[in-house]
Parts: sequence; C-alpha cells; structure tokens
Amino acid sequence: MKKIISLITAVIMMFSVSAFATSETDINSLMAEMNIMNGFPDGGFYPDEPVTRAQFAKIAVNASKYKNMVALGMATSPFADVTYTHWAAPYIKVASVNKLIQGYPDSTFLPENTVTLAEAVTVAVKLLGYTDSDFSTSWPYGQMGLADNIGLLDGIDKTMNDPLTRGEVRTLIYNVLRAYAKGTSSEYITTLGYSVIENVTLIATHNENSSVAAGKIHTSSGTYKIDDGFDLSCVGARGDIIVKDGELKLFFGSGQVKKSYAVYSATDSDVVVYSGGSLLGLGLDKNVKAYYNLQEQNLGNILQSLDMGYGIDVFYNPSGGIDYVCISSGRISGPVTVYSTSVVNSLGFDASSTYMRDGKKATKSDIAINDIIYYSTAMDTVWSYSKKVTGVYEKATPNKDNITSVTVSGTTYQLESAAAMAALSSGGKFELGDTVTLLLGRDGRVADCLDPSGINEVVYGILKAVGTKQFTDINGNNITSYYADVVLTNGNTVTYPAKSKYDSFINKPVRLSVKGGEATVSKLTSSGDVSGRVDTDKMAIGKTKFASDIEILDVTTTDDYGTLNYTTVFPARLDNVTVSASSVLYYSKNTNGEIDKLILKDVTGDAYSYGIVRKATTTEKGGTYEVVIGAENKTINSVNKKFTVQSGQPAKFDMSGTSVSKISGLSVVPDSVTAVTSTYIETANGKYTLSDKVACYNENYMVVPISDVIGGSYSVTAYYDRHPNMGGRIRVLKVKSK
Repeated sequence: MKKIISLITAVIMMFSVSAFATSETDINSLMAEMNIMNGFPDGGFYPDEPVTRAQFAKIAVNASKYKNMVALGMATSPFADVTYTHWAAPYIKVASVNKLIQGYPDSTFLPENTVTLAEAVTVAVKLLGYTDSDFSTSWPYGQMGLADNIGLLDGIDKTMNDPLTRGEVRTLIYNVLRAYAKGTSSEYITTLGYSVIENVTLIATHNENSSVAAGKIHTSSGTYKIDDGFDLSCVGARGDIIVKDGELKLFFGSGQVKKSYAVYSATDSDVVVYSGGSLLGLGLDKNVKAYYNLQEQNLGNILQSLDMGYGIDVFYNPSGGIDYVCISSGRISGPVTVYSTSVVNSLGFDASSTYMRDGKKATKSDIAINDIIYYSTAMDTVWSYSKKVTGVYEKATPNKDNITSVTVSGTTYQLESAAAMAALSSGGKFELGDTVTLLLGRDGRVADCLDPSGINEVVYGILKAVGTKQFTDINGNNITSYYADVVLTNGNTVTYPAKSKYDSFINKPVRLSVKGGEATVSKLTSSGDVSGRVDTDKMAIGKTKFASDIEILDVTTTDDYGTLNYTTVFPARLDNVTVSASSVLYYSKNTNGEIDKLILKDVTGDAYSYGIVRKATTTEKGGTYEVVIGAENKTINSVNKKFTVQSGQPAKFDMSGTSVSKISGLSVVPDSVTAVTSTYIETANGKYTLSDKVACYNENYMVVPISDVIGGSYSVTAYYDRHPNMGGRIRVLKVKSK
C-alpha cells in the first residue's frame, strides 16, 4: 500500500493535496492503514456496493479494541444461520460476545441482509462506549438522536431503515474514529493506539538534514519513525498526520502548492534561484517563515547562510499567499572526482546541461581532470571546483585510525568524503611526510587526495607566503621543507613544496613551474602596454580584447611586508573604469591574442573592508579606535601608529586576518542624495553605483538593511573610496530618520 499521497517532483515542482478527511482517497488510506476496510483485489473500492450484516460485523470488529480476539478456524457456530464454516463466523462471534451486535429473537443473524442505518448506528455508538441503559426512548430513536448530535451522521443522507453502501459505511466509521469516546475529551481513534495531529509541517528527513537519523522524519510536532514506503516528495508540506507507536503512518496535506528551486545566491533581502536555465529573484519578504536546520525562523535571519545549490521550497496556501519556505542543503549529490572525461557522461549529463565551474558559468568541456564535481539530476546542473593544495602531509587529527582532518604544510583541512578518509587514514596509501595534493570541494573541505609526483603544470598568481615547515615523519625523523603559497588569478590558493625560500618575491606576481609536485618560482613583470578604459560591450581594455573566460585578480599591495588582500573581479565590475599601465601587474594572452589572465593592483578597492569609526581617541604616538566593520564591532588599540580618522567618520579598513593594519577615511559624495535603489544612489548631478556590500548605519551606528532605506523615510549621506571612473563605489551610507 502506498502510504503517502504521491507528489510530482521536478526542478520546479507543484503539487496539490486534499485537506485531511475531506476526500475519499484520504479516508480510504486511513481505513486501509488501520485494516478496518480495504479495497478489492482489483484496486477498486466500489463505494456504491451494498454492505451486508456479516460484512459490517467484520468492519465493526476491525474498528474496535476486540480486533485481536478474532480466532480464525473456530469450531462453534455463533447463530443458527451462521455456522462455524461461514467466512464471517469469527467476527460475528466476537461482536456478539462483546455486545456490539445482536441477532434476532429466533436465534438467527441474517448475515446476507443489507445492514440498515439504524443497525449500523447502534453498533457505532456502542464502539464509543454507550450502552442500552444510556437511552430512555425505544430503539432506535435514542441511538439515532445521539448519533446526529455528535456528528456520526455527517455526510450520510439516509433514513434509519435505509440500507447502507460501502461509501456510507466508510463515512460512518470515519466519523466514529474522530468522535470523542463516552465521558472523555479524546477522539475514539486514540483508544486504538493511533493519534491524529493537525497542522503539522514535515520539516526534514536524513536526506535534507544529516542530523535527523535515517528512517525518521523531523516535524513541527516532533520526530517520528517512517518506513521505506514514505513518499519523500511530501517533505516540507503541511497537513495532518496519523501516528502510531512513534511512527508516522499517514500524512494528509492541506491543499498547498509547492514550488522548488535551487539557490544561486542570496542578497540581504531576497533569494536568487535557478529557474528554467536562467536566474530569477523570488521576491520573498524577509519576514516570511522559514524552516532551516530544523528550526523555524524568519527568512531574513538566514539569508546570508544560503549557499549555491541549496534547495528552497516555497509553499503557497490555496488562496495563493505564501505560507512558509523550507531550505535544505541536501539537494546536491557529490563530491565526485573527475578521473576521466567520461565521468560526467556516466552521471547522465550532456552538453545541454547547466555547468558552473568555480562559481562561473561554464560548459561541459571546461570540466577538467581532477576537478571535484557536485550534481543535481533533477536540476540538470553540475557544479565543478578546481581548487587544489599540494604540500607535505604533517598531521592527522585526532589520529590516522580515526581521521577527521589533516594538516598539510601548516594548514589544517577538514575531510569531506570517504575517498579522502580512505587515502589519508592508516590504511591508505599516504604516510606522514609524503607530499600530497588535496582536492578541495565547494566548502574547502578535502574531497580527495592524489599523489602529486605525476603532476607537471605551470600556474600564475601572487606569491602570498613562503617559508619552511618542520614536522616529524612516521619514523620519527625531523624533516624541513620549503613551501610557497600562491593566489591564482581565479582566486584559488595553492600550496606547493618549493625548491627555495623565495622570500624576495612576497606579494609579487610569479610563475610557478611544478614538476613532480615541487615548484620552481620566478618573478613576473608587466610589459606596460595594456591600459585604458574598460568597455564590457566590446570586452576590451583600451584596444586589447578580453577573452570570454578571462580571470582577473585585484590585489591591494605589492610591498614586501604589506598585508595582501585580494579579490577576483568580473569584467562587468570594471566597465567604464580607466586602468593605468602602472596598475597592471601582469597579463597573459591566449592564442587569439585576447587577455585571458590579468592581475591588477588596487583598481577596484573591493578587497578592503568598510565601515565606520564610532569613536577615535588619539595619544601622542597612537590611539584607540572603536569601529564597526560591516556589522561587527571592534576596538583597535594602536600603540605606535596614528590613523587620520575622526569619530563618526566612514572608513576603509586594511585587514590582516581578523585584525586591522590600517584605517583610511572615505570621501563624502558632495551632492545631496535624492533616491536610493538596490544598485545605485541618485543625486542632482548623476548616479553613483553602490558596492554589493554597501554598509548602512543610522545615527546610533546601528546597521540598517539597505532594503529598509530604499523608499524609506531617511535622509541619506553617501561615502565612496574613490570616484567610480577610477574603480570606486559607494561603500557606506549614513542615514537619519526624517
């Protein structure tokens, strides 16, 4: 028996299920689950067929607490016309002994006669605990009056002597199950070990949240067991449930419509999703109720927790309004290592599928050997990640027999997959002291591990760090190894064992030639012949074309001992920006003469952090600065350095990890702000583009969401780091209620 109402699954899927106990399908499911009434072998229920007294006796016993007393194969006859060989004899015997039914004065039962409404109602009220002594009037008027008063006759349009059909008996017995037993405030169904819980949301199974045990479902009313027949497409829906012995037996939806999407990204006020191969903003109110990580909260509180590939189900009530959303991270399969070009084909994807590589739209041919991929068949989408780390395997935590993380060249990485655990554990092929290449998945955890001795490649980037690492190998030998950390033009960081220390190349563009897993580092210089205004319509900087897959890295410094911060840049970010030759640290061209890799020095300013100085207290040599960076409050104590900022001034912060190495004031836009949108501010003299991380503060230095400022009753003052034609953006808005 299929226990849960079937739903249709798809990338965007919709379903409609009937409210509990208003459809024949629902009641049939309940009757079958409780083994009270079942359909015929051909699957039909045949509601218009008449019900005999013998059939009704079986139904009544199955709906009673006496159902386990039925002794099949009995050797006694309960009535003169019901011999022990009659199929219904065991049921009629139990019903008669327990005074649910009775025969006629001549000791007959007339089992083949059709049961009448009065006869069926008499049995129904006895199931609820009423006896003949509860009725002062002659039969069946007292029984019929009670039945009408407590709702047993709802949905039945018959008089007392009319014969009943299977559909009418089904309705009567269902009404009995939902009626209160005599002298109680509990539904009769609870006396049979079942309970009905209304208005329940099915939040997650193990598939949606790994903290839910396999074989269970977490709901808004508790966690219950489920069997293998549970219809997983119901997860997220709201309705009524039938529970017995801690197991969810049945679910009846409440008439919702569900639309399912895959998350692409989230802003501070909305969710951007995949829909039909393109991107769509859902336009959800940030106050809509959301279920995430088994908790109920407002969507606005979790927007920044959403990641690409998360699933979001939007549930609409029958009137078209949004009831709530359910968010899960369990919609994507993986990780899978691309060991050959046939891997993607074997998963069922072809050239028409959607591909994303390292956060950018890609094609199937862009997926490379040793990429880590995640995929969704329902969404026909593959996500690929190319980040690798090569270095010396120094430590396994807590140990190689029970490994959860590894330290490679001084950095610790959590393990994601069974493949990585197998390779790096005590039974794997890698020992402490070996040089290994870690393949990192979408959240930076280790998805696989390779022997780098066969890897020969050339990469370009900025040398971020160098030095030596010391560790003890499995034999207790002390080993020292050089290493080099390089930020590639795609923003990934790679670590390689190096032949020398190369400390004179820190924060400079470099070329790494890797052979056998060991890197030789050489410094790069720009020829100085690329500069000019960027035009993204022409995909060019000055007269030089960009490749369609260009990788652009913007770094904050090239000073030997400066703090290196960096960000990857899309060409659209540079549109109409004039880039000087001195700001181009390195570029390379493809075979078509187009720039495919470009390293810039401090063109966009996007690698810095921005906020506001709440209070600046200076001394002769230093100072104390209370600041808000983004939404985080910090106190910066500077002993030998003064920053030329004042209390209340918006500022740019040069970060070194989580600490601040420099603070610089921002410039105020000289014109009054007349309008604010999600992407720009407008003044009398033109528009200024907002940073995608613009920070808004009120007069008390509290963060105000940009969505509240748009169309809100605020006076606004805007601050930028530099003019937009030079790559600047509006970084901070100070707002004041009018």
